[in-house]
Amino acid sequence: MGRAHSLTLSAALAVPALASFAAMPGHTAVQGRAAAAVSYDTAVDTDTATTITRAQVLGRARWWIDKTNIPYSQTTCYTPAGQRASCRPGTFRADCSGYVSMAWNVGNLTVGSSNPALTPLGGHASKSREISKSALAPGDAFAYYKGPGDDAHIALFVRWQGGVGGPAVVYEQAGGQSGARQHVWSTNYQRGYRAFRFIDIR
Repeated sequence: MGRAHSLTLSAALAVPALASFAAMPGHTAVQGRAAAAVSYDTAVDTDTATTITRAQVLGRARWWIDKTNIPYSQTTCYTPAGQRASCRPGTFRADCSGYVSMAWNVGNLTVGSSNPALTPLGGHASKSREISKSALAPGDAFAYYKGPGDDAHIALFVRWQGGVGGPAVVYEQAGGQSGARQHVWSTNYQRGYRAFRFIDIR
């Protein structure tokens, strides 16, 4: 540890069509390119960084999307560069909360059952604070939590599609898909989710 992960890539916030996993109402793969290409410098020192930029969050998340060989797993860990490794500090589970933990550059946390957790939904100390959905900005998150295990989910917010409060473009690592993906959540699909902002994002 002690080295910055220098992962620089150029990618659009919307990407070419990606195969959707199990069809879910209101949950679709992004089709086409809807944003200009943006360069992200995702170099973050995992030992000393105390804050992270929105560009770095999206860049780190996007890197795993491009590494489509990272299957969903609640027990297997990967480095931010997408290399499989033993689970230890600086590596992250390939599940929804591990993916957001990696993007936010925090420990290998859960949505609500770890202490600290990614969100305050489980009543523990949290790495985020709740915000209104209308305040969501790139790198924030949608989450719900009903208890430890599979009854929780978290996804990174990328942008609104067609205006605030409409369909939302998200990055997520969800069960049943072969890797992290970009999807569009309908307004109906967003119901039951709350919005959160990483406390150290700038």
